[in-house]
Amino acid sequence: MASVPYTTTDIPSAFDPSSFILFTNVGKTCRHVLTALLASPQYAAKHPRIRVVVHSEGSAASLRAAFPPLPADAVLIGDVRELSVVRAAVAGGITHVFHVGPEFTPLEATIGINFMDEARTAGVRFFVFASALHPFRRKMINHRIKLDAEEYLAEARLPYCVLQPSDHMQNNDVKGSVEKGELVQLYSVEEKEAFLDLADLAEVAVKVLASPGEHNLARYELFGYALTYKEAAEALSRVSGKPVQARKLQREEALVYCEERARSRGEREYHANGFAMMTAYNDRWGLLGNSNVLRWLLGRKPTTWEQYCKRVLGV
Repeated sequence: MASVPYTTTDIPSAFDPSSFILFTNVGKTCRHVLTALLASPQYAAKHPRIRVVVHSEGSAASLRAAFPPLPADAVLIGDVRELSVVRAAVAGGITHVFHVGPEFTPLEATIGINFMDEARTAGVRFFVFASALHPFRRKMINHRIKLDAEEYLAEARLPYCVLQPSDHMQNNDVKGSVEKGELVQLYSVEEKEAFLDLADLAEVAVKVLASPGEHNLARYELFGYALTYKEAAEALSRVSGKPVQARKLQREEALVYCEERARSRGEREYHANGFAMMTAYNDRWGLLGNSNVLRWLLGRKPTTWEQYCKRVLGV
């Protein structure tokens, strides 16, 4: 049987001068990948075009301030829940897509599927989907909904790579924890949890975009290190020279936090419930993996929590 096009290894690099890279949102993960991409020698040499989708004028202004090298026409303002915005995002010669879905919304999978469908129709050459570690842990709706999107991507006849990152170190307020003397967590501070530096994820993403043929049809679990939050607080104390204690929020505090988080993002019960369910799951089981794949992709050991804290604190 003849090979179908999506199985090819003959995929142009995202850093070819003719390439046009789309970032489907401007969240924390995409910003780290965009930072690594713009700082790469490949970008300096080839200057591929870039487009980033943002949801408001305020987000556009923040993006332009954070990334002065981006040309004015690199920013597209629109609501990705609208199919017309998705079509506009992939139009005009987009060759590579880096997609991260909006978390804790019932439309997350639909948005991802729309980007996949429109990318294929538009002739996109490579689709990178930033999912989550262990999407098969279906008790967490933010993982289950990513599994649906991954399944669709595998059947979309579109060259792709799936990155499955664990919890990010950047979810912790290092400077604030040192100032307050406590590292606050929503779930157990005695169970091992995942620590992944988003800068490591970004480095992997740039490598995948640079050589898509080598990574076509791959799924990569990106796991850094396992620590309890008590161990993380002890490490932060050593780095900062100031006492820091780990503290788990009480149930009532945690539920209030989940509700306030949802309201601050313009979301409602689905977001608050999903975040609360994730918190309860991690409190009982944690979310652990293996760092072999990440170490192989980086060509070095992943960044440790102590190294990350030193970088943030400038020590």
